[in-house]
Amino acid sequence: MIDLRYALRTLKRSPGFMIVAVLSLGVSLGLASTTFAILDAVVHPHVPYRDAGRLFDVVQYGDGSGHNVTWFDKYVELRDHARIHEELALCGFGLWGSAQGGGNTLGRVRVDAVTDNYFDMLGVVPVKGRLFRPGLDYGAEQNAAVVTESLWRKLFGEREFDGPTITIGDDAYEVIGITPADMPSWADTWILLPPSVTERAGTNRWLWPVVRLKRGITVEQANNSLALAAERLRERYGTGDTEFAYRLDSVLPDPLRFKRFHGAMAGAAIAVLLIACGNLVNIMLARGTSRRRDVALHMALGASRSAVVLQVLAEVGLVALAGGMLGALLSVWGVEILVHQLPPEVELVGSFMPYLSWRVFAFGLTATAASMALSAVVPALATARVSPAEPLQDSAGTTTGRTRRAYNPLVIAAVAGSIVLLMGAGLLFKAARRVGGYDFGFEPSGLLTGSLWLPRGQRGAETADAVVHRLLDRLQTIDGVTSAAWMSTMIPEDAGVTSDFGRRLLNLHFYRAVSASFLETLGIPIVAGRGFTAGDAGGGGVVIVDQDAVRRLWPGIDPVGRMIKLGGHGAPEEWYPVIGVARAASLYFQSDPDLPPEPNVFLLPNSYTGRIMQFLVRVRGNEARAAMDLRRVLSDAVPGSGLPLIDSWLRGFDQIVAAREFVAGLFALFGVFALGLSSIGLYGVLSYAVSRRVREFGVRVALGAQPADVLRLVLREGSVMILAGVAIGAIVAMWFAQLLGYWLYDVNPTDAASLVTAELVLVTVSLIACAIPGVRATRADPVEVLRAI
Repeated sequence: MIDLRYALRTLKRSPGFMIVAVLSLGVSLGLASTTFAILDAVVHPHVPYRDAGRLFDVVQYGDGSGHNVTWFDKYVELRDHARIHEELALCGFGLWGSAQGGGNTLGRVRVDAVTDNYFDMLGVVPVKGRLFRPGLDYGAEQNAAVVTESLWRKLFGEREFDGPTITIGDDAYEVIGITPADMPSWADTWILLPPSVTERAGTNRWLWPVVRLKRGITVEQANNSLALAAERLRERYGTGDTEFAYRLDSVLPDPLRFKRFHGAMAGAAIAVLLIACGNLVNIMLARGTSRRRDVALHMALGASRSAVVLQVLAEVGLVALAGGMLGALLSVWGVEILVHQLPPEVELVGSFMPYLSWRVFAFGLTATAASMALSAVVPALATARVSPAEPLQDSAGTTTGRTRRAYNPLVIAAVAGSIVLLMGAGLLFKAARRVGGYDFGFEPSGLLTGSLWLPRGQRGAETADAVVHRLLDRLQTIDGVTSAAWMSTMIPEDAGVTSDFGRRLLNLHFYRAVSASFLETLGIPIVAGRGFTAGDAGGGGVVIVDQDAVRRLWPGIDPVGRMIKLGGHGAPEEWYPVIGVARAASLYFQSDPDLPPEPNVFLLPNSYTGRIMQFLVRVRGNEARAAMDLRRVLSDAVPGSGLPLIDSWLRGFDQIVAAREFVAGLFALFGVFALGLSSIGLYGVLSYAVSRRVREFGVRVALGAQPADVLRLVLREGSVMILAGVAIGAIVAMWFAQLLGYWLYDVNPTDAASLVTAELVLVTVSLIACAIPGVRATRADPVEVLRAI
């Protein structure tokens, strides 16, 4: 206790040291704990599922069964023959629609349809009301819905739960329950699948099974069983280009999915913490230089070595305790900021958000204790080596037996770590700029896109094609709209299209049925043949392909006038004439620049037959005002359709850019803080060296040395550490950049410009830190120094 009181009085006499040490260690601990909270959310996600480790989605992929097998056949194979699960439920792929309730309207709500045992299998406990339960009468539940807590608050606010009605599209549902806020889900609401989907064959391809594995069955054993089930289906129904298969996919996030990136984040946080610990060591050493005489006097007057060492440990312990408390406070704030500000596209934790678990708390305590131990060892050993005879040997207050190193390994390591983090931040910012400058092949700004639900009553009065054409005419009358079009994404049979030239097959995820004004609205020019005209819609349908599709389907041949089938070789689809070739364009962001672009095939059909109208308009001027006008016009034109879903074409893309900028900013924060710490470390070490060499500098000046010569001596010692750190850091940075993987869009991990920029920034800041003690050394008064000898 006496040592702690003495240490506290000593620290009070040096408030500058105390502030710098606590801030450095506290912020480093805060960054490390917040980063650990992110990683912990991936490895140990907090989800309200019962025994979540045994819950899996059954992913079905490949085209081995072609058109002969339905999703129902796959479901029956799992249900009756796979023998891997205790429970099996089905979930329908979500539909998007508008939702109304509580006097509010939301324009973008996802609805999933599930079997009645879905929530019971997951083990979810509702916040309010109840969830679907197995065995209840479907007739009484077919108009029931379960909503997320987020959707409830958006529609009904703080209203007491009383089973209200919500309208989705043109159907009304009674809300029977609310799921907890921490339930990870892409859906906003759930409705029941009719029991007929599990009793007879169907054609809906957008259903996937969810299973709870039997106890004792490993994922590997289950996948082997699924492989046998897929083989039975292939034998029964045949195979295609890509064999059909099953795979288990855990409902929990895969901690290995972003293993390298998580490793980079953890490494960055630990590096900053180690730099802070090294700085505390150097500051304590520099501080101990001025106290060696006092320590020696205490020992000469009878104090034991253990007593003076305990005083040093007490000081480091108080600094570490204060830093740990500050770090805990900053980590609480950091997690709150991440929860509310983390862009949803940042694929760090999937749909799981960081939280302060007991593991994060334990990590913070461990990091604080480790920091205290690492920071205390060297200063304690240095104090233990002080001789009681030093006051007699050094009347000037500095030791005569000066032993010093030309460099400090802790500072070199700090400089190297700073280079690594600064280069990582530079690479990520460069990648974010590359993404921001992505070339779609047309001008995306000024484009609004969205969808509108076409109610059954409206379609009964007139055909869907007539509704769409009337709406397009109305859209073009809005002030600021220069062009309007509709489109519909279509999935080709056998996942491909076939040309009449050698029946070449192009694997294609989808093609687009469009209006005659589609390419004009996007601004994609025609490079061969002609574009669509209004008269083309009156025939049997015509097609325009882009340059990428031409290279694959008609290599070296003019495709204009040729024929194309929107399906694979065996698909019973029509053949359409190709009337033109459009410039290659990307209608979505392609995250991997090394992959070949997805070709585009545009069909102008003879009529529109869809239920959800997808449209886009080109506007001049204020997009927000144009969007409001569009909603008003469309809502008035199609009563009962709900609020139209309207967004900027760039909205999702801008979110992707924001996500990458967020990650780059996170690493920049690490890099800037590491740069500051390494500069403080350089300053502390050189201040320590200068204080040890005051007599030498005084003698040099007395013998005629110029201030510039003294400054050069100090800068030389700092430059040795800077250059050594830069050399080591450059090598480590090349390896570290490989961990950033996916986030380095179209940027070489060994990008020289990023490395040189990081080095220039660090060298400049570090030299400034070196110059401060150097200037102090030039002010040594030779008269005072010689008088003290």
